[in-house]
Amino acid sequence: MAAAPADQSWDVLIVGAGPAGSTAAALLAQQKWRVLLVDKMPFPRPKVCGGCLNAAAIGLLHQAGLAAVLAEAPALTHLEIHSASAHIALPIPPGMAVERRLFDARLVAAAQERGAHFLAPCQAQLLPATSAAGREILLTHHGTSFRCTAPLILACDGVAGSFLRHESWARWQPAPHSAIGLATTLPDDAFPAHTIGMIVGTRGYVGLVRHSPSVLHLGAALDPAACRRCGGPARLLAEILSALPTTHPLGHLAAHLSAATAFLGTPPFTGRRRSVAGAHILAVGDACGYVEPFTGEGIAWALRGATQVAALLTRHGPHYSPALAAAWKHIQHTQIVHRQRWCRRLRPIVRRPPLTAISLAVARRVPWLATMIVRRINT
Repeated sequence: MAAAPADQSWDVLIVGAGPAGSTAAALLAQQKWRVLLVDKMPFPRPKVCGGCLNAAAIGLLHQAGLAAVLAEAPALTHLEIHSASAHIALPIPPGMAVERRLFDARLVAAAQERGAHFLAPCQAQLLPATSAAGREILLTHHGTSFRCTAPLILACDGVAGSFLRHESWARWQPAPHSAIGLATTLPDDAFPAHTIGMIVGTRGYVGLVRHSPSVLHLGAALDPAACRRCGGPARLLAEILSALPTTHPLGHLAAHLSAATAFLGTPPFTGRRRSVAGAHILAVGDACGYVEPFTGEGIAWALRGATQVAALLTRHGPHYSPALAAAWKHIQHTQIVHRQRWCRRLRPIVRRPPLTAISLAVARRVPWLATMIVRRINT
């Protein structure tokens, strides 16, 4: 990665190089802003994710001129939802399966090509506000610490980020009974290509998508207490998968899970931030709040946040004001939170298999209703 920059003053500092941070960096650098993008992890790095982009996310990447990051990504055209007693298959607006390790690295590379400076691994510590002109960050890169300043800082470090932990206005408020996220890959060549699979159990649900002909990506949202009682995620996931009939085409996956299976994990991830703007800082993407997604909405929300904040800053210029903070709060509520409403409504249903079974029965009888909901989620 690049060496520590000679410049210590920037138009914008972006902390977190996931889809939100990297896309915002690319868009602002394209407008000739002096952009410093940092991430605490070395790149490329793995990430807990369902591994899906929905149609809205793909459209946003095309609008940003970043469609090249989707090279060779398999198409997704169908959604299959399974429970122990019900099943439905639905067409969805065309999406794509992505490996986050590769996808995020490509977005970072695109930001650098447009002129953004990138540092990773780089620890970022937000220093107390002492000037009306901007904020200062202490960065530590390869053992060397130095300070950088900017009138604007974008906090894009996700639901588990700690960059804003000392900002009282930005306190994270977790949702009650939030699930933990897990991801792994399994050897498999039977699960259909171009399909998102979802298996709903009593203590969590599992999402499946194929990245390559012989590798299946598994992402799950699990009850953390149930996970502990079962003796670990592998046992709980096997229990969810084993609840399917033995003749079910996904029933064999439980045999691939063992105590030795390697997982990436997150802390409880559903929640929201008390406020998304203050003191020269705008939170963007998952750092604003998170709702469990189903068909690739999570990355779409992050990309939409990045494009909206880049457009706002381009109009406003590289300086902070209360009006800028108010505008960002309004945009976040109307453009992001409003779009999360369908996932927020579906969340309690997929947490309760009896409700899932009833909903799937209704969807089979009224297929246009299910199709309408899927399209709403994907736009």
